[in-house]
Amino acid sequence: ACAREVLPLFEDMAAGRVEKLPERRAEIDRLEHEADSIKHEIRSHMPRRLMLAMERRVFKAPAMELLSVAEQAGGLVKREAHQPGKCQ
Repeated sequence: ACAREVLPLFEDMAAGRVEKLPERRAEIDRLEHEADSIKHEIRSHMPRRLMLAMERRVFKAPAMELLSVAEQAGGLVKREAHQPGKCQ
């Protein structure tokens, strides 16, 4: 869901619609928090004693990748809000 917000964010930034950036930032922050909650929920249900650390990483990798996208999108919004035009 967070990745869907990246294109509209870039479109607003490219068009100079800086007034929309706080709204985009809030939505990305909300989705990032939701991704964190899902990641923690997944981790809490993984049987630690039955799975090796390497196997657990295989299951966690997709969640971590999505979280990384969310964090990068949020970072872009924050930088653009403080320095309009610098993220182009």
